[in-house]
This record gives sequence, C-alpha cells and structure tokens, in this order.
Amino acid sequence: MSAAVPRRYWGSRLDLKASAGYSGATALVQTTTSPGGGWDLNGNPGWYARVDPAQTYTASIWVRATRAVKVRIGLDLLRSNGTPSGTSTGRWVTISPGAWTKLVVSGIKPTGTEVYAGMAPMFAAAAKGTVIYWGDMDLTLSDAK
Repeated sequence: MSAAVPRRYWGSRLDLKASAGYSGATALVQTTTSPGGGWDLNGNPGWYARVDPAQTYTASIWVRATRAVKVRIGLDLLRSNGTPSGTSTGRWVTISPGAWTKLVVSGIKPTGTEVYAGMAPMFAAAAKGTVIYWGDMDLTLSDAK
C-alpha cells in the first residue's frame, strides 16, 4: 500500500502543504524561561484530531530553535470528554540552532475509548531565552502491513 496522504488537523493558523518537506509555516513560537517544558494542546478542543481505534497513526512536527535544545514529540490520546487516557512519545533529539528538524512518533494505536489526539511537543536542556518554533503538525494513517 502506498503512503497515506497526511491528515492535517491542527490549527487553522497552519499553512500546510502536501510536500514531505517543511512548508515554511510556524504554528507555535515560545521563548524558554525554564530548562524544560512544551505545549500541551490537549486542553483545547480546537486542537483535537479525531482518531479511529481501528487505525494506526504516525504523528510528526517540524521544529527549529535559536540555540541547541533537546526536543521530542508527544501525542496525547483522549477520551470523548477530552480527558487524557494515554500518550505516545518519540525519542529525545538534540537539534542544532537554526536547522529545521522533523520529529516523528509512529505506531500510535488508540484503544476503544480513545477518540481524539492532542499534540504535545516538548523541550529539555534549554538555555533561558531560547526561541523554539514548532510547525507543520501532521497526523497520518500508518501503512497497512
């Protein structure tokens, strides 16, 4: 089976393209005030993506920072009332300043009670004042095996 077309759910502020590379749109920008943190978008239904327990998904996000920083992607799986049920996280990656890097977590399989997903990009080992840009958040169906 060929690769699935990305299902792009998150945020009307995104100007997403169907290409594999970074589109140039920035969805979230933060300036660090502590060594670790991130965005937990599962608190706002406007950022939810509907998921089907019969499917397996891959989530991705592009990130760039003004200084070297450790980053990873998290995807929170939510019940119908928006309460968190589980989380899938990728590995920590140290990115170089100024370079766009794609973070991916795959093999996301919701349970029967998990019907939404909320992106949770995170950072660690950040120097105070580091600016982090997050963009092009995707949720795709994984290829059938």
